[in-house]
Amino acid sequence: MDNIDSLSINKEERKLAMFAHLGALLGSFFPPGNIIIPLIIWLTQKDKSSFVDENGKEVLNFQISMLIWFAVSVFLCIFLIGIFFLLILPILSFILSLVGTIKANDGITYRYPLTIRFL
Repeated sequence: MDNIDSLSINKEERKLAMFAHLGALLGSFFPPGNIIIPLIIWLTQKDKSSFVDENGKEVLNFQISMLIWFAVSVFLCIFLIGIFFLLILPILSFILSLVGTIKANDGITYRYPLTIRFL
């Protein structure tokens, strides 16, 4: 967690950060949702809460990174190894998003692995 005391994070901030992570899960059912929902939460709340700001950026960075990893996997299908990655990436994305949701509810900013930090 980056310079935020988890005791000073109120319930509303935790809920908004949690919804940013959960919004990314919507991408499983509605593909643009994995970016749109966290982006809306982050843009509307980043100046009001440093906790929501950090979590929102982390979710967006992870989802953008996942799109890149999916594109690379599609290319690697030429060499057959991409098929393995196309099977693993959705499962990994789902599990890590759930972990992020739980951590946000606990007042902790979760740092996703395999993430390129754009924001």
